[in-house]
Amino acid sequence: MSKVSVVATITAKAGRGDEIVAAFDGAHGAVQAEAGTLMYVLHRNAANPDVFYVTELYEDQAALDAHMAGPVMAALAGIGDAIEGLDLQFAAPVSVAKGW
Repeated sequence: MSKVSVVATITAKAGRGDEIVAAFDGAHGAVQAEAGTLMYVLHRNAANPDVFYVTELYEDQAALDAHMAGPVMAALAGIGDAIEGLDLQFAAPVSVAKGW
């Protein structure tokens, strides 16, 4: 099976970006326990501290499905009130210069 990637854009409500960071920091242990999760990185926009990007890479679709139904999503459920917008893009990596 092919690897699966996700690129998420999260827009926090004005001034609530630090809540997003705290929630992701709190989910580190759950992410590390996911065998099929190869990469899970939260990035903060340099120009707008309330905009984030999450880059994710999974071993296969089954690993992504397990992630979406597992403890990481449960740990992040509490940030829903801090989020103004969420855009999820599902993709397949096609060229890798370095990594994984």
